[in-house]
Amino acid sequence: MRKIPAFFLLFFIITACSDDNEEAITKADYISEDPVNAAENAKDMDALEYIEFQHNEEQIIVDISKTPILHEFLRMHQHPQQAIRKMKLEKLELSLQDIYTLSFSCGNESCSYILLHQNQNKQASLVADMARFVSSYSSPDESKVALHFIRHGAETIPLSSLVVFDIVEWKPLSITKGETAPNILNYSWPFLSVEWLDEKNIAIAIPDLIEPNKESYDEWTMAEGNSVNTIVFQIETE
Repeated sequence: MRKIPAFFLLFFIITACSDDNEEAITKADYISEDPVNAAENAKDMDALEYIEFQHNEEQIIVDISKTPILHEFLRMHQHPQQAIRKMKLEKLELSLQDIYTLSFSCGNESCSYILLHQNQNKQASLVADMARFVSSYSSPDESKVALHFIRHGAETIPLSSLVVFDIVEWKPLSITKGETAPNILNYSWPFLSVEWLDEKNIAIAIPDLIEPNKESYDEWTMAEGNSVNTIVFQIETE
């Protein structure tokens, strides 16, 4: 499958908003036998209007025209129907809102991910590029969600990154650390766990490594009583 260059994915972020007020994602009141039948039956990209995904017992419809990220990706793809077949929709574990991650442009067990909300004013947002989604963690009041992604480095170490998203204001939030804390974000260190302490602080546990490389990671894995460091990050909401 043809890869989309990184600079083009940055362009996706800028063009992710639509001026239309119609919903980009809706729930259908029926179950289709083929989750992507509407796209499969289309003869070319101009005929593609929406994609249907089956999630548990729900049928979720994504309007491609209201999701510029997907529209542009499929328009550039040589085989859009095949690309759609490889997409996966996952619902985040939230009790108050229906929010989904959609993976696309997958290769070597890595994908790009967008965040989707049914609210017409909250347009699709690109949250990760060529990574693998691990889990989501909602803040105590469910106003924010932390998304954990990993990439496997050249030496197969699972390097992690965390994206914190305000799901009320619908925007990504900055994460800051203390001056003496190591830089573990942006796929530079493995994560063991992620935990919200309150609405403005989140703790990340990491293996106590000399360096985030395979030799150090293997030694830590084989050692008895593995030592763990916990770093607290502050969430910038302003």
